[in-house]
Amino acid sequence: TMGGRQAPDGKSIICVRSTFTTAGERRSSIVAALPAGSVVTTPRHQVHYVVTEWGIAELEDRSDRARADALIAVAHPDFRADLRKAWHEL
Repeated sequence: TMGGRQAPDGKSIICVRSTFTTAGERRSSIVAALPAGSVVTTPRHQVHYVVTEWGIAELEDRSDRARADALIAVAHPDFRADLRKAWHEL
Protein backbone atom coordinates (compact mmCIF):
# COMPACT_ATOMS: atom_id res chain seq x y z
CA THR A 1 0.00 0.00 0.00
CA MET A 2 2.91 2.39 0.57
CA GLY A 3 3.97 2.15 -3.07
CA GLY A 4 0.43 2.80 -4.24
CA ARG A 5 0.24 6.03 -2.27
CA GLN A 6 3.65 7.22 -3.41
CA ALA A 7 3.17 6.58 -7.13
CA PRO A 8 1.85 9.47 -9.22
CA ASP A 9 -1.97 9.18 -9.10
CA GLY A 10 -1.47 5.89 -7.24
CA LYS A 11 -4.03 4.33 -4.94
CA SER A 12 -3.64 2.05 -1.97
CA ILE A 13 -5.99 -0.96 -2.13
CA ILE A 14 -6.48 -3.71 0.43
CA CYS A 15 -8.40 -6.78 -0.78
CA VAL A 16 -9.73 -9.20 1.82
CA ARG A 17 -12.40 -11.86 2.13
CA SER A 18 -15.23 -10.61 4.31
CA THR A 19 -15.04 -13.66 6.59
CA PHE A 20 -12.59 -16.28 7.76
CA THR A 21 -12.94 -19.44 9.82
CA THR A 22 -10.90 -20.23 12.89
CA ALA A 23 -11.46 -23.14 15.27
CA GLY A 24 -14.59 -23.99 13.28
CA GLU A 25 -16.12 -20.54 13.84
CA ARG A 26 -16.83 -18.07 11.05
CA ARG A 27 -15.68 -14.53 11.88
CA SER A 28 -15.73 -11.16 10.19
CA SER A 29 -12.53 -9.83 8.66
CA ILE A 30 -13.98 -6.35 9.14
CA VAL A 31 -13.86 -5.43 12.84
CA ALA A 32 -14.83 -2.35 14.85
CA ALA A 33 -11.49 -2.21 16.65
CA LEU A 34 -8.29 -4.21 16.85
CA PRO A 35 -7.38 -5.96 20.10
CA ALA A 36 -4.92 -4.12 22.33
CA GLY A 37 -1.35 -4.86 21.29
CA SER A 38 -2.23 -5.68 17.66
CA VAL A 39 0.52 -4.96 15.16
CA VAL A 40 -0.66 -2.50 12.51
CA THR A 41 1.41 -2.54 9.34
CA THR A 42 -0.72 -0.14 7.30
CA PRO A 43 -2.05 2.95 9.11
CA ARG A 44 -5.61 3.95 8.22
CA HIS A 45 -4.55 7.23 6.62
CA GLN A 46 -2.62 5.29 3.98
CA VAL A 47 -5.55 3.23 2.65
CA HIS A 48 -7.68 4.51 -0.21
CA TYR A 49 -9.88 1.44 -0.74
CA VAL A 50 -10.83 -1.80 1.01
CA VAL A 51 -12.36 -4.43 -1.28
CA THR A 52 -14.34 -7.53 -0.28
CA GLU A 53 -16.68 -9.76 -2.25
CA TRP A 54 -19.48 -7.40 -1.06
CA GLY A 55 -18.08 -4.27 -2.67
CA ILE A 56 -15.55 -1.46 -2.44
CA ALA A 57 -15.18 0.85 0.55
CA GLU A 58 -13.74 4.20 -0.48
CA LEU A 59 -11.89 5.56 2.56
CA GLU A 60 -9.68 8.41 1.36
CA ASP A 61 -10.49 11.80 2.89
CA ARG A 62 -13.49 10.42 4.81
CA SER A 63 -14.47 11.13 8.41
CA ASP A 64 -14.21 8.32 10.95
CA ARG A 65 -18.00 7.90 10.78
CA ALA A 66 -18.01 7.73 6.97
CA ARG A 67 -15.10 5.26 7.01
CA ALA A 68 -16.97 3.05 9.47
CA ASP A 69 -20.14 3.15 7.35
CA ALA A 70 -18.17 2.28 4.20
CA LEU A 71 -16.40 -0.64 5.88
CA ILE A 72 -19.62 -1.98 7.39
CA ALA A 73 -21.19 -1.87 3.92
CA VAL A 74 -18.54 -4.28 2.56
CA ALA A 75 -18.61 -6.60 5.58
CA HIS A 76 -20.53 -9.87 5.32
CA PRO A 77 -24.25 -9.14 5.86
CA ASP A 78 -24.39 -11.55 8.81
CA PHE A 79 -21.99 -9.30 10.75
CA ARG A 80 -23.19 -5.81 9.80
CA ALA A 81 -25.64 -5.29 12.68
CA ASP A 82 -23.02 -6.29 15.25
CA LEU A 83 -20.47 -3.99 13.61
CA ARG A 84 -22.90 -1.05 13.71
CA LYS A 85 -23.59 -1.73 17.38
CA ALA A 86 -19.87 -2.01 18.18
CA TRP A 87 -19.16 1.26 16.33
CA HIS A 88 -21.77 3.10 18.42
CA GLU A 89 -20.24 1.68 21.60
CA LEU A 90 -16.73 2.96 20.81
